[in-house]
Amino acid sequence: MIFDSFFAHREDIKKVFGEPLEWERLDNKRASRIRKTLQNSGWKDPDRWESIIELTVEAMIRFEKALRQHI
Repeated sequence: MIFDSFFAHREDIKKVFGEPLEWERLDNKRASRIRKTLQNSGWKDPDRWESIIELTVEAMIRFEKALRQHI
């Protein structure tokens, strides 16, 4: 039900987030997913961790801002 509520506002959420999100309704699971896969990232190279963390935090801030008005 919560996923469906967010999904109904997916265009507004995408607009605030600033780029497309992946919407996965998992009917046979306990939860569904809204996610953004970060390109050119990975945790295998410790030298890149700082930049990956910055990208992740920035995306999470935008994600929370995009969903906040629909919670």
